[in-house]
Amino acid sequence: MSDRSHQRVERVATPNGIPARFFPDHTLTPGVALQVGAAQICVSGYSSSVRDVSEADKAAVYDRYGVTWVPYAHEIDHLVALELGGSNDIHNLWPEPYAGLWGARTKDALENRMHDLVCSGQLSLRKAQYASQGTVPRGTELGCGLSRLCGRNSG
Repeated sequence: MSDRSHQRVERVATPNGIPARFFPDHTLTPGVALQVGAAQICVSGYSSSVRDVSEADKAAVYDRYGVTWVPYAHEIDHLVALELGGSNDIHNLWPEPYAGLWGARTKDALENRMHDLVCSGQLSLRKAQYASQGTVPRGTELGCGLSRLCGRNSG
């Protein structure tokens, strides 16, 4: 059954000027984290061991957002990244655009850097998960700017 009654309304831009299409609809994707700790997520191969999003789940996410699947336009992404203890629950998934400065590749780089900071003890896992739920702009508040990608201590 379609959940189109909750379709995201396209907004022009966020207060910081980033186009709204680069953000999930938080009524559909509030973010879900697993009950894990840094010791678990910092084990090599953790993310791939828990990644489990079926094609049916991906189709359901596109449908919930009213987005037509187009090859290479979006990826079904975890709002709270798997590498930061995020869940495969549909409430943690959204169709993230690839294109643009604030697209999927930027968020991936920020998540990788936050994971490194968590695993080195410079950032708490809970703070990283919170930053993930705000996507890129909250990550930048932690010092995770595009030029520095979290180059400072953000404990």
